[in-house]
This record gives sequence, structure tokens and C-alpha cells, in this order.
Amino acid sequence: MISIGGFLKNASRFRSNISALRRKGSPAKALGLREAVVNFGTFDFGFTCIVGKRSGVEAYGLWYFGDHLPDDGQDTRGMYWSFGNRTLIWIPRKPTTPEMIGALAHEVTHVIRAMFVTWAGLPLTRDTDEAYAHAMGYAMRELLTALR
Repeated sequence: MISIGGFLKNASRFRSNISALRRKGSPAKALGLREAVVNFGTFDFGFTCIVGKRSGVEAYGLWYFGDHLPDDGQDTRGMYWSFGNRTLIWIPRKPTTPEMIGALAHEVTHVIRAMFVTWAGLPLTRDTDEAYAHAMGYAMRELLTALR
């Protein structure tokens, strides 16, 4: 597995490819990734989930975030990135097992927190937990449907 630090040192060789991919739209398919986008409508907030081998994630992340990929750690079950108004999650394979559905729910929890706390300024409290729960349910239903 390539680390982000190692990738960024060699990122210049990818930048020309990323520029070409931007002109063609999403590079997900070219990188061997499946892509699902969830929009929350009224909240004017959304996120993208990519599914596939880790090898294409760095290039996709640079394309998605505009040549900046936040530090990621090295988890192999799923990852979450947020930068500015862009939010991205990755899981290695289609969520068909309880383990992978749990990993997806874990990453979606980060998205919901980003939407409510960071974007909307609404902390998780006993008074707001129902809104969080509804958003979590909506995001999971949308993703599981899109990734069938």
C-alpha cells in the first residue's frame, strides 16, 4: 500500500493524468472505482462514496479535492476525508456483509458529523440526536441502494 506521503512525493506524474481526467469528468471508472453521490437536498450538502481497491484512491482524491488530499491514516476497512465543502469516503468493496455495512456506517457517521457540526454548526445533543439519526438513515439507504 502506498502512503499519502510517498504518493505526494510522486504526485507530479499523476497531475497531468488528473488534468486529463478532469476534462472527461469523474475518473472513478478509469481508476477501477465505483462511485455513488448522496445529496441531502434541503441541507445543500452532499458527499461522494468510492468503492474499490486502495490503489486508485489517492489519484481520485487529488482529482476530487483539487490537487489537495488531506492526511488519511492507513485504515483498510474505510476512510473519510473532508476539505472545504467537499466530503469523500472510501470502502474497499461493495457493502454486502455485516462487517462492510458496519464499516460504511462508521464512515457515514463522520459525514453526518461534518454536515451538522462543521457545516451547519449544530452540535450533537439530546435535542438534536433525532436529526442526526434521520440523516444517518437517509445516507445509508441512499448508499446501499446506489451500490447494489
